[in-house]
Amino acid sequence: MANKRQKGNQFQDWIEKWILENRPGAVIHNQKVFAKLVKIPDKRTGLLRDTWVSTRNDIFGVIDLIACIPGEPMCFIQATADSHIGKRQRELMTVPWPWECCRVELWLKRKVGEIHVKRLSEGGEFHDIGKIIRRKFYRLDQGELPL
Repeated sequence: MANKRQKGNQFQDWIEKWILENRPGAVIHNQKVFAKLVKIPDKRTGLLRDTWVSTRNDIFGVIDLIACIPGEPMCFIQATADSHIGKRQRELMTVPWPWECCRVELWLKRKVGEIHVKRLSEGGEFHDIGKIIRRKFYRLDQGELPL
């Protein structure tokens, strides 16, 4: 069974693959959590031993992916399976976004085969953009969006 970090990395990989398959010419930067090897003293012997430590290295402390899609503003994506949207909203609003040339989105993994896509407004509110159900994107007001 995958741990929380592995599940998060798998979800980020899924988003990257979905964008690359559905948005011709897109380029993605996928910033994953990783572990680094450090030496720490053993509690019993005092000798240094190797230990792996997880390192959080989100872009600006909150962003998991950056998508450059031809003809569109730069898109910064926070990917999560967590339901604490308020926490994500507060974290995202700590960054001074250049709203005139970028979008900030939250991709929420809800249930198997369903992803909710929300966009953060300059005022700090999330607005539902649509859902991805079984790899097809549906706008809230327009049905399936042809890509």
